[in-house]
Amino acid sequence: MAVRCTWSHGDRHLVYNADVSTPHSPTPWNGIYCSSKAAVHSITDTLYMECTPLNIDVVLVSPGAVKSNIAANQAERVGLPPESLYRDYIDAVLTKLNMSQASNPMPSAVFAREVVGGVLQARPPRFMTMAPMSGWTKIFLWLPRGWVLRLLWKRLGEGPRKATSK
Repeated sequence: MAVRCTWSHGDRHLVYNADVSTPHSPTPWNGIYCSSKAAVHSITDTLYMECTPLNIDVVLVSPGAVKSNIAANQAERVGLPPESLYRDYIDAVLTKLNMSQASNPMPSAVFAREVVGGVLQARPPRFMTMAPMSGWTKIFLWLPRGWVLRLLWKRLGEGPRKATSK
């Protein structure tokens, strides 16, 4: 496998990738995005092993809610065809889309400083997480998987749908 270092200084080399906390706890209406982030997580774990004999540090950054315009830019493009089996869930889809920006997200500049400060340490952490909502992932990893998935469906799928149908 070919490895291209994303940062190099003297004899020190570093690869860092960013995912989000969703690969561990996928959410309704976010399947493709969560799958792509799970792939980033997996390739980073593989690179960590393969880069160890080359003395290359590999860091996975997995933040929670960070301030961005992604949701605002996508909201106007989200829609479902009238014949969709999920037409009753459009409010749930929009709620999920805007969730990370509605929960006091970490300012991007603060996020950038924390990431840079972490990866530039003499011995950077293999895994970094920060920002609001990131703690839930740690909790969810310890709970029964089926229970977590049902909870996420109830809160992010069926819950918003029922709220709008009242």
